[in-house]
Amino acid sequence: SIDSMDNMMKRVTVAGVPPGLGSALQGHLEGSLGGIRLPGKDEHQHQREALIKEMMQDRKEEEVKMADMECRLREFIIEVVKPTIIRNTKLQSETEILQEELRSQRNKLQGVSNEMDTLKERSDIVLTFQGR
Repeated sequence: SIDSMDNMMKRVTVAGVPPGLGSALQGHLEGSLGGIRLPGKDEHQHQREALIKEMMQDRKEEEVKMADMECRLREFIIEVVKPTIIRNTKLQSETEILQEELRSQRNKLQGVSNEMDTLKERSDIVLTFQGR
């Protein structure tokens, strides 16, 4: 990881001279470490870039997984909610039909009531003439 590379670089850096600069100190350090080649500045940068690239790839893969999960979750929600929406739409249509029928019946009832009033008046007139 980047942190372990940084820690290694700090341990190997002596007197402010990092390895990989071609100094005599680096040669001495390489000799004292049994011929182990320490990563130079370019190698360290390359490793860091490779690690960053790998992390970015992992992040992209995670984003794809999250997007896929989001799509599946949306489909599931639609599957669960769809019957309720259909039922509510039918109920709304039936309610509108019943409201229109109620208005129509109310108008008819008002017409019948008006006719009854008219017929009552006429009946009263007929009764008045019959009583004479």
